[in-house]
Amino acid sequence: MEKNKLNYVVKEDSSKPYKYISKEKFDILKEFHKNFLLINDSCENLNNSLFASQNLMKFINFEDYDKKLSFKTDAPMIKYLTLSTILFSRIFIDNLRHLSRQIKSNEMEVIINEYDEKDEYKMMRALRNYSSHQSIPIYDLSFNGSFSKKESYYDIIINKKELLKSQDINSRDKKYFQNLQEEKINLKTYFEELETLNEKLFVKILEEFSNNINSTDRSTFIECFDKRYEITSEFIEIRPNRPSVHITP
Repeated sequence: MEKNKLNYVVKEDSSKPYKYISKEKFDILKEFHKNFLLINDSCENLNNSLFASQNLMKFINFEDYDKKLSFKTDAPMIKYLTLSTILFSRIFIDNLRHLSRQIKSNEMEVIINEYDEKDEYKMMRALRNYSSHQSIPIYDLSFNGSFSKKESYYDIIINKKELLKSQDINSRDKKYFQNLQEEKINLKTYFEELETLNEKLFVKILEEFSNNINSTDRSTFIECFDKRYEITSEFIEIRPNRPSVHITP
């Protein structure tokens, strides 16, 4: 390497050697990296949402069959897992909306709006808003089944009348609760569908994100990487959230 000459390189992971590339290709990847970080954030939020919902479903479905029934200890855990699932599901979809606006994709916005009108997402939004002013509104935990048959589970019940008593409820959520057909609503059915919806939505967003990558960025990326990437040079290192300058002898 000539003294004071920048060598631009990419490195897929620690087990593979650097690939030397031109400054033009480095600059292309550097710009693409900004959007890549946005979709990476969305992927992390999806994983958080899936982790929360999967842990909730495992707990209320008694997948640990040696677990002893105890309302005293089960109720606080179910409330915690329920609230986590509600919050992470809304963080996930709100983050996707931020992504669509950052990369200026009207198509993404349309997809997100379509999903956000589904009943499961409306319920999560209304319960998130309710819980931000009051406690998680679980009205009852109903135990069903038999441990001996390994078919035991909890139903998580909310009560329409109790929800509408809130003085802090906004008009949109109030209308949503009023339109619920049943007086007592089992959230378990919502959570069972939510995980599938989150995964389907993210697949659609990934497809749209891929469609928005221009041919130059795409060909450069494919040429330089097999799976994932970080962008570095011997003086300049591009890391998530910030660039930093490294001086070498």
